[in-house]
Amino acid sequence: MVHKFSNAFSFIRNEFIFLISSILIIAGCSSHSVQKGNVLFKKLPSSFTGLSFANTITETDSMNLITNEYAYMGGGIGIGDFNNDGNLDLVVTNYSSMVYRSFGSRY
Repeated sequence: MVHKFSNAFSFIRNEFIFLISSILIIAGCSSHSVQKGNVLFKKLPSSFTGLSFANTITETDSMNLITNEYAYMGGGIGIGDFNNDGNLDLVVTNYSSMVYRSFGSRY
């Protein structure tokens, strides 16, 4: 008899956790969380920035989704003064990686 109540309690607890999690996710994704005028990033054309990067993956028999699924998951971006010249440099990583050195501010 105790076993039946234990399973029922576990089911109700899991449903409650799912419900609360769903409410928090929906509340966190509301349009009021981003106010107009508080833009963190602005898309700039490559003609302005001097950066042009395309992660082009050419599939072959030895390089494809089955043999290397991590190449399709995306990479990352790192910003830091990698050569100690006082300017922030940009590193773009993925299947093909690039380092963009900064020679000063263009703004």
